[in-house]
Amino acid sequence: MTGPSQASPSTMVRIIHVALTVAPVFVIAALWIAFSGRTIAPALGGVVGYAVYLGCAAVFALGFWWRTRIPSRAGGLPEADYWRATMSKALLLWGTLEAVVMVAAAIAILAGQAAVAGVALMIYLTLMLLSSPGRLAGE
Repeated sequence: MTGPSQASPSTMVRIIHVALTVAPVFVIAALWIAFSGRTIAPALGGVVGYAVYLGCAAVFALGFWWRTRIPSRAGGLPEADYWRATMSKALLLWGTLEAVVMVAAAIAILAGQAAVAGVALMIYLTLMLLSSPGRLAGE
């Protein structure tokens, strides 16, 4: 009797990337629908909110820099070996970007600034597109 077959590392990376890209869209949309037009936490619209936004912008910039530190796949290196070597760096990048957009969007929506949440989501989606598995591997 043979055990279950395992997905290749490149397939797992693609699945994880899609999940981490799509999940914030649904969560932010649910928050927007639930709280649109209402200011739940007015204190977040002032200095505290802008300090958090500045921190989130810094982490987005760090993520953009971190993406440049993930090497492309060398010509003769099999894709599975490439992802075994770089999967942790990619997951760290994607997970950090997802956490930042969730914090920024949640604070923006609770502060009654839905447009700021939309901007954060667009920046996040752009960074996730720029760091997709195909782009990281140099395909």
